[in-house]
Amino acid sequence: MLAADDYDLFTCAPHAFLESYGVVKPNRKKEYTTGACYKMNHNQFEVQALFNMTSTGSNQYGNRFAGAYNKWYRGSVYGVSGVVMDRGLVIGAPLQKDKVTLKRTDIYSGTVVMIDNKKIIEVDPKKANYALKEEDGETGVIHKLAGESVNAGVFTSDGSNQIIIGAPKASSLHGKVYICGDCFKPNQRRNVDFPDGQNIEITGEKAGERFGKSVIGCDLTGDGIDDVIVGAPLGANSLYAFDTGKIYIHVMRGNRLEKGIPASIAPGHDFNGGRFGDSLDCLGDIDEDAFEDIIVGAPYYQDNGAVFIFYGSVQGLQVDRKPQIILGKDIHFKPQGFGFSVRSLSQDTIAIGAHLSNQVTLIQARKVVRFQPKSKLLSRKTKIDMSKGKDDDTIRVQCLLRFSDSKDSAPANLSLQLTFNVDKRLKPTPSKTFAVPQDQFPNIEEQFNFEALDTSYGYDFDNLREFPLPIKIQGIAQWTLDVDDECKQELPPAKCPMLDPKEKILQTEFLSLSIPFSGSCSDIGCQCMLQMFLGTTFYSVVSGAADLVETDMITIINVGSEVAYGIDVTVNMSSNVDIQVTIEGCDRADKTRFTCPAIKALDRLQFQVLFEIPEEMEAKDITARIEVEHKCVNQQQQENLPTQLDIKLHVEKRHQLVMASLKDLSNNFVSVKKKDESIVFNHAYSIKNMGPSMLNTLDFYAAVERENLTLSQPSFEGSDCQEVASKDLTDVAKQSLIGQYWENWGNCSFFKCRTEKIAKGNNITFTINMAVEEGNIFDSIPASSPSVQSSILVIPDEEISTKLGSSKLTSLKSEFLQIIRKSKITTSIVPELSTNYMLIGKNTENLEFFHTFKVRNDGPSTLNDLDFTLTVTA
Repeated sequence: MLAADDYDLFTCAPHAFLESYGVVKPNRKKEYTTGACYKMNHNQFEVQALFNMTSTGSNQYGNRFAGAYNKWYRGSVYGVSGVVMDRGLVIGAPLQKDKVTLKRTDIYSGTVVMIDNKKIIEVDPKKANYALKEEDGETGVIHKLAGESVNAGVFTSDGSNQIIIGAPKASSLHGKVYICGDCFKPNQRRNVDFPDGQNIEITGEKAGERFGKSVIGCDLTGDGIDDVIVGAPLGANSLYAFDTGKIYIHVMRGNRLEKGIPASIAPGHDFNGGRFGDSLDCLGDIDEDAFEDIIVGAPYYQDNGAVFIFYGSVQGLQVDRKPQIILGKDIHFKPQGFGFSVRSLSQDTIAIGAHLSNQVTLIQARKVVRFQPKSKLLSRKTKIDMSKGKDDDTIRVQCLLRFSDSKDSAPANLSLQLTFNVDKRLKPTPSKTFAVPQDQFPNIEEQFNFEALDTSYGYDFDNLREFPLPIKIQGIAQWTLDVDDECKQELPPAKCPMLDPKEKILQTEFLSLSIPFSGSCSDIGCQCMLQMFLGTTFYSVVSGAADLVETDMITIINVGSEVAYGIDVTVNMSSNVDIQVTIEGCDRADKTRFTCPAIKALDRLQFQVLFEIPEEMEAKDITARIEVEHKCVNQQQQENLPTQLDIKLHVEKRHQLVMASLKDLSNNFVSVKKKDESIVFNHAYSIKNMGPSMLNTLDFYAAVERENLTLSQPSFEGSDCQEVASKDLTDVAKQSLIGQYWENWGNCSFFKCRTEKIAKGNNITFTINMAVEEGNIFDSIPASSPSVQSSILVIPDEEISTKLGSSKLTSLKSEFLQIIRKSKITTSIVPELSTNYMLIGKNTENLEFFHTFKVRNDGPSTLNDLDFTLTVTA
């Protein structure tokens, strides 16, 4: 424990070992942690013992006791907490046994005592509301630990000091905090009697949090009455968190606690085991905002421990403002248990105890230079007069820089860097860095001239399309501290000022100035009125035949008294179509909006709208709405004048198709060999789109007729075809296809086909692949050479015409295939079987001889019959 007043420093050793000797066994020595306290006088710089519980003394009631020899006092750990009051040092003894109520040495109520001139003044336990009662013993509560934390504060409007006592195991381990006005005044009820007659007792919300382990009174809200802050180092806010710690903020309003649930601060899972709230102390108003601030210890956070500085506000603590965190591991000698105890020794010095390494760290605060940014840019020129032209091309700006409201708050070693980010219509201005003498505060004035980059700021004021945007001038004022080498060290002295690293935004000021243009319009705007005219509003076009549709000249007349700026013309289509729109004489702002030149009073603007019709656009009717947007202020009169009109676009499609059979890609004759098991052949056609429109899809028919043959199912290339029954054909198809093959009706197959997109001038190749598969084809095909015929048929409509030149006549193209059996015959005489010569005698009456011939078929077809002629001559 460490406590101090304006003159003396007090410290206690609550675990000091004091010896005693037993009565039954005189030679057996025992040690008790009864405690001892000491004072260091600031004048004599010497340590004096305030009391020693081994000595025999008396209390204020005249009862004599001998510290370590008295079983009620030994082991009480006097001095575990303490606070300096006007009459003396008040210390806590949380393990003081209850010798009055229950008269048992195994029950600890705890207590507080005052040391006044080495005399111990006790509290009457019968009147102290933190003493144990008989009902406590019956419920098994044998520890309250009252006095584990002791502090003081002003909790009433009369300005008197009251004592706060923490009992972290009271109220069935929920913990309690007690407040009494003068606990050591004879016949005092040991509680403050507030005007409403109520006493102050605060009970913890959850059991086991050690609510009351630390407690302080600080004026967080700035109303002159201290508020109660209680530490609960074993508290947690979620199921998976443990020993994270918590602090509760009980705000005092008038002479009573604020109603409702008290505010609390509880860290998250990363604080597990950190014991946030194990120690507390008031720091005073360290950030000079009229509200006291506090320091909270978490001795086991991130291994070494840490302390947190929170800031007061009119509501209590600023829970939404990040606290300043000082980590033990960041201190060069790495203290262990850093934050086990905290004590504010002065406005700029904090003592932080680290019990695991037996160290105390003194932290000195440095003066933080605070900023109240109030700088600004000023210009006598409030408007740029467009009527003056180049004579008005310079802007003179006064830069008024204000650091704070008083010279006292300005450090002598302040410097400033001023950088300008100017409008692109102005010439660049270099940055300027200069030292700021303290005697120039609170105002620093600098003059700057900004010149136009081009004459008249780059505008032709007589031919403006829209009113110019204001000229923008932006400045950045960067305040810095010029410090000497001593203050540039890693650990600079406390005298060295510093800028708050968390308030960098306040160290940089962003200044801006906007200067508008003035023209022939009044201050409230331009007194103009527009109306729009167009002669022809209906246009018909064939997609692909013409790239552009040009409207007649559209006229916008300004019938107002002043120029019309900011004229936008929008063109919106009635349907989602991909039509590119252009307005001649106006600049494109986006896909549908165009910015047009300004129109002087009683003048006109004329333009044409160009519609680019895509080649692939389908036939449809489109409405294009032309609308004029403006910034004229005569809105009431403007409502009666036409500023929008509709243009009707009728889009048609036209295609002329030319079909041809492709001889080079088709089979017209197939010769069957004797061993052929199948034959494959095809017919190829071309369909060409002569335009002018793109053909997105084309439906046509294909037919295949066979003569005395069985064909397998045809396949198709260049189109998707499905077989259809003859009854499903259209009337035109029946007349064209079936009419041509009427005699061979049962030998025909019909297919309906569809092509993909055919652009103007392009063609597709359509191929019908056919096959005959009958095992021994040679024997099955008659010698009459059967044939196969195919055809394709296009039926014109309103959009499609064929080379016949009429939409009422179909276009039919056919191709034939003939299958033949072919044999090669060779003849020769067989000499060995023929008589080539013979001898005739005198008596020969008859001659017999013969000739043998060989007829050979070299194929490929079988020769079933052969007719030939034999001629004999003599």
